[in-house]
Amino acid sequence: MQIILQLDRSRSRPFDYGPDWVSRLFKRYLVKSGIQKDLHLHCLRHTAASDLVRQGVHLRKIQKFLGHSSLKMTEIYTHVLPEDLREVADALSCVG
Repeated sequence: MQIILQLDRSRSRPFDYGPDWVSRLFKRYLVKSGIQKDLHLHCLRHTAASDLVRQGVHLRKIQKFLGHSSLKMTEIYTHVLPEDLREVADALSCVG
């Protein structure tokens, strides 16, 4: 925050980075980490939405956080993992 507050606000562009700079940086770190999958920066939005659902955050709140106009779009961003299904199966099992 201190860095942002010290930016020269007289300039029209306080940063000398183009719109694809963060995406290129993301790709560079994927290579450095040894991750072989074809991932894009946008994938992080899907991951964040799915993680928020797993943490019990209400879908409407996630919708607003992601800036989606419809709940249907937010549902597309959330993904179910096998461990999520095991949790559902455990909740339905009759123990005792």
